[in-house]
Amino acid sequence: PVLSKDFGYATFTAQYNYGRVYFDDQGPDRPSDDSTSESAYVSLGTSDSREQVTWRTFYRTTRTEYESFFPYRYDQAAVDMGVAVSQDLRLVGEYGLETDLTVDTTSGGLDTTYWNAGFVYEPDERNRLEARIGERFFGTSYVFSFQHRARYLTLRAGYSENPTTNNNRRVGFDEDLPPGEIPDFPDFPDSGETAAEPFISKRATAAASYEGSRSVVTLSFSDEEQDYIQTSRVVDTRQWSLSFNRELSPD
Repeated sequence: PVLSKDFGYATFTAQYNYGRVYFDDQGPDRPSDDSTSESAYVSLGTSDSREQVTWRTFYRTTRTEYESFFPYRYDQAAVDMGVAVSQDLRLVGEYGLETDLTVDTTSGGLDTTYWNAGFVYEPDERNRLEARIGERFFGTSYVFSFQHRARYLTLRAGYSENPTTNNNRRVGFDEDLPPGEIPDFPDFPDSGETAAEPFISKRATAAASYEGSRSVVTLSFSDEEQDYIQTSRVVDTRQWSLSFNRELSPD
């Protein structure tokens, strides 16, 4: 569920997600352990993104309880600020605290500081470019997003780096997707305890959508590097997808 309340100058948002992963194959070759996952997010920030100075404070927590393996928890709290330096350009930055998963992946907590800074270039409602660089518990991090909308065509590209687990991805706990959109069920070849291990997802995405009056065709590509925290192994995955959606009847 999502709760959102606009107070005029500021907007409050609260969201809670619950998911469960259960495998029919309970033998030694099942992809991972059965688990339940919860995530919560609360924020308060500027209602109008066109204000001279924008701000947002937020807190999020994600936790997973496995049937046999150690639990997982990650917490994050921060303030995000933006200052318009021209009609089209805004300088942005974020400073906060997060769980240091290199120290402990089970207890959560706000152990270490992190930051990022960059800019947002938005000349009109059809074009938007954002780029940031910063430091997190796993090292230098990057954020990038681009969107261009034409009459029939929409182009999108992005890059992000975030901690997660395989089972959290399976139940749709993904910060890079629009609210309510669940990714395709991924195929993770590893089994046993390593499949429950947290990792840093470094993912680049690109998509092109053709939008007709009642149909949308989307071609998308993703390239992800999964850097596992405890075993230091690296897994690379690439995926192409083509989707077609058609409205059966007009409104």
